[in-house]
Formats: sequence, structure tokens, C-alpha cells
Amino acid sequence: MAFIQIEPITIHMQGALHIGAGYGRGLIDRAVVRDGRGRVYIPGSSLKGKVREACERLAAAQGLRICRPPYPQGMCGKNQKPCIVCRIFGTPGGRHNESLGLHWDNAYLTEAWTEAAENLPLSYPRTQVGMSRRRGVAREGLLFTDEFATENLTFQTCISGHLPLTAVLDEPGRYYELILLLAGLKAVEALGGGT
Repeated sequence: MAFIQIEPITIHMQGALHIGAGYGRGLIDRAVVRDGRGRVYIPGSSLKGKVREACERLAAAQGLRICRPPYPQGMCGKNQKPCIVCRIFGTPGGRHNESLGLHWDNAYLTEAWTEAAENLPLSYPRTQVGMSRRRGVAREGLLFTDEFATENLTFQTCISGHLPLTAVLDEPGRYYELILLLAGLKAVEALGGGT
């Protein structure tokens, strides 16, 4: 297994970002996640999930064998060789004899953004209404307020860990797992809600 470290990974959000904290705050029904200093960030688990989904699509499009979550009978298990996606992201339930999957750090605002916005609000509330799909009108009792991170924020993160690599034949230094991971990173076009 090789030690892999990809940094910095820069994420520029062109639109509003909502990755919910799972609770409300004041008049806001669904607040964005914040770090200990109150700044918005993107959880590593959210990034990992979006990139894994993109890698699954890309691998399937190339005809590669991939597992089919969420049903246990369709996923790589402890007793079988993991698919290329599970070699990169880890297997559900883990494997007892090897550590698979990379560590995904949270993505925090870049230093430039942190300094420039020290005393500025980096989020705003947006009130919305739930719609009836059948009738095409607002549903009674479904007025809610979400919090969104400001548009055009830039975040940075890092991915690291040990990864089993399969060399591309006749191309030293190129590995299938890294090719798929980098393609998956490039394929993600949106994160959270509101983007």
C-alpha cells in the first residue's frame, strides 16, 4: 500500500451553499454547519460522499465491477476482494485484515477568505415554502427558513491515507485508483443544497 496525500484541494462555490447541521437556530429552521469559531465549512464526510458517488458513476460507465449499496448483498463484504471504489473509499463495515479508504479532512475557508471576511456575515437566511406536487400550489404549514453560506466562497482541504494501487500496464507511475479518484474530484459539480 502506498501513502497518498493530495493537498491542497481548492473548492470554489459559485452559488449559495447549504450543508445542514441537523438543527435550527433562532428563527432559522435549518442552520449550516459551523466550526468552533462559528465559520461555515464543508464536512469531509460530505465531500467523500459526493466524490464516491461520482466515482461510482464513472467506474460503472467504464464497465468496471462496483458494489451496489445500500443493500448488503450488493456491497463488497469482508470476505471478498473490494471493488475499485471500495479500495479508494473503504468498504461498508470495514475489513478486519486491511485498512482501506482515505481520510477526508473538513474543507475550511481559505486564509484569504478568513482574513477578508473577519467581521462580515458569511451566511444569510432564505425563507421558502413547500409545494404540493399534485396541485402545484403552496402547502399549508410548510413555510420554513434555511440558512445558506454566501456565494463565491473558497475552501481548502486535504485527502490522505494508505491506498492499494494497481499500476496501469505499460505506464509506470500511473495507477487506476488515482485516475478514478482525480476524475471523481473533477466530476463533482455541486455540494449541499442550494448550489
